[in-house]
Amino acid sequence: MNGDTETGANENDLIEVELKAEPYPAPAGLTYVLKRNNTNIKVWDSQSMGNAILDSGTEATVTFSSDTKTVWVENPAGGTA
Repeated sequence: MNGDTETGANENDLIEVELKAEPYPAPAGLTYVLKRNNTNIKVWDSQSMGNAILDSGTEATVTFSSDTKTVWVENPAGGTA
């Protein structure tokens, strides 16, 4: 649970998660998706909360520039996702 009010450069308690694409690169017609079952967590593209990957929706297409991608996760209100 991350119930604090920090934002951007002051954020200090996001969880770093490494995603792995297999196969990489994705074959034609294959799309990688990051999916959650509710909106309890938020997923960002950087530790400074640059762009939200998952903010209000429950899934987002994820592009990989290599076989791994680091994302940053927070759970501001608690609960499971």
